This record gives sequence, C-alpha cells and structure tokens, in this order.
Amino acid sequence: MKKIALLLAKIIFSLGIIVVLLLKFDLDQLYRTIINMEYWYFLLSFLISLLGLYLGTLRWQILLKEFTIAIPFVELFRFICLSFFYNFFIPGAFAGDIIRGYKCKKYYISSTYGIASVFIDRLIGLVSFILFGIFGMLFTLDVLKQTKLFTPFIIVLAISLFFLFILFNRKIISCFKVLSNMHSILYKKLKQLYNCIYFYKGYKGILVTALIVSLLGSFFNILVFYLLSVSTGGVVPFINFIFFIPIITIISYLPISYSGLGIREAGFVLLFNQIGMSREQALAIPLMYFGLLFLLAIVGGMIYIFTINLNVAKVEGATDSRRQG
Repeated sequence: MKKIALLLAKIIFSLGIIVVLLLKFDLDQLYRTIINMEYWYFLLSFLISLLGLYLGTLRWQILLKEFTIAIPFVELFRFICLSFFYNFFIPGAFAGDIIRGYKCKKYYISSTYGIASVFIDRLIGLVSFILFGIFGMLFTLDVLKQTKLFTPFIIVLAISLFFLFILFNRKIISCFKVLSNMHSILYKKLKQLYNCIYFYKGYKGILVTALIVSLLGSFFNILVFYLLSVSTGGVVPFINFIFFIPIITIISYLPISYSGLGIREAGFVLLFNQIGMSREQALAIPLMYFGLLFLLAIVGGMIYIFTINLNVAKVEGATDSRRQG
C-alpha cells in the first residue's frame, strides 16, 4: 500500500511540474514545434537508443564474464530489453533490474551474483554521467549559478561520490550486523550480496573496460537529445548538450518523480533557455525524449516476448547438455 501511495505521489509531482510549465508557455507554439519536427531525426534517435541498449548489454556481459561465460549475448540483450520495459512502467522500484538479475539463474548463476552484477552495472552507468557532469559543470558554472539547479546538482554529486567511497569499503558490512539478531536471513542475504559487489574491487581492469563502454553509451544518450533538438530546428551547438545533459540526467535521478518526468523538463528549460533556445523548444525536446523512452520500452517488451519460444528451446538444450556432461 505504501509503495502504491509513493508511486502516486511521484506521478502527481511529475504531472504537477508539467502542468505548471504548460501554463506558462505558448501551447500553440509548443504543439507546432512538436508536430512539425523532422521525423527522420526522431527515427535516427530511436536507432541510436537501440544501440545504447546494445552497449548496455555489452557492459553487463563484461561484468558477468568473471562469473560465467555461459550466457549468450543475445540472451543478455533480451534480459536488458525486459528490464527496460519494467523500469519504465514501474519506476523507482528497480523491478526490471531485479528481474534481469534473477534471470541469470537459468544459466546456473545464483540470483545474488546476478543482482550484484546488475547493481555494479547501474552504478557504472551513473559514474559515467557523473564524469560528464563534472566536465560540464567546469564550463557552465556561471549558468548553473543563475539557475536553481546548482545546489541540487552539488548535493547529488556529493552523495554519489560518498556512496562510491563507502561501497568498496570492506568495513561497511559491519553496519548490517544489527540485523543479525533481528533478521538473520536478511543479514545473510545482504552480506552475501555485498561480498559479491566487493568482489569487483579486485578486478579493476573489468571496471575500467565497463566504464569506457558506459562513457560511449552516455555519449550516445547525449547525441539523442541533440538530434531531437535538430529535428525541431534547433541551432544550439552540440558542445552545450555535452555540458548540460549529464547535469540534467543526474538531477533527474532524484527519487521524487516518475522516471524523471517533470524534473528533466524543468532542467531543460532552465538551462537551455539561458543560451538562446526558446522555452517552447526547450520543453518540446524532453517531452519528445519521454515519448522515445515509451516507444523503446514497448519495443523492448515485444523483443523479449517474440523471442521467448526460441530462447526456451536453447535453454532446454543447454540444460540437457550440462546434465549429460
């Protein structure tokens, strides 16, 4: 019941921000901006987003290879598609991430190892945006100070860096000992999960390789926003998107909205309006991006469903071979 209430609160908060923005804008101009966009750029943005899913799969495969080499890349891609579908329609609960972690059990990997790999995968994705965000902040400090995004960004950045600092500190597990008497099973699961996460500390080469792939994926994500801008006739240089998009993305990670909706739009208007983009266009771009995410989630769900029968046959064959061996 509490989870449902929290989800409803996030939806209301997001819609509230959108409504406030719409009331202050020329709705006719906003409608014309979206309806008159160059659809080829939107299609190209969609294809690049699919490429982003491919890179996300590659990053996850790199992180999993120390646990197993049995999971085919195509299968991991299916899990990523399913995860994206669930994470879009059940935001804030990380349902899709948990599901793809459990899906690894098909290939004789414990759910704990699977979820640990997903956790590190998401963490590296955040780190790549933090690095872009720090780079962007250095070149946009004056603009940030003129908006209300500077303080929230610094807070989120500080919390993220602190979290990264304590994550690979072996002593952190002692903080969970209080649960050993209250709930021994939960303590055992948390300890096992943390040990799996800490395992990666000894494989810095894997983490660096995954981070490089993640940086490329983050770059493509920034490129998607730029192409959506071009589709509406935007003239803001690409370099500004490299500066601003990571900042907006990190701010939208705050767990107070529905999939970043509202936060992302307000951030876009505040930042890009400072450098000459019209308010209507600055609002149209993130709204189009949200529509792109919706389309991508639907396609991801369809990819998983329409390949499930083929996958079942492959898994059963692999299981039979393993038993015979």
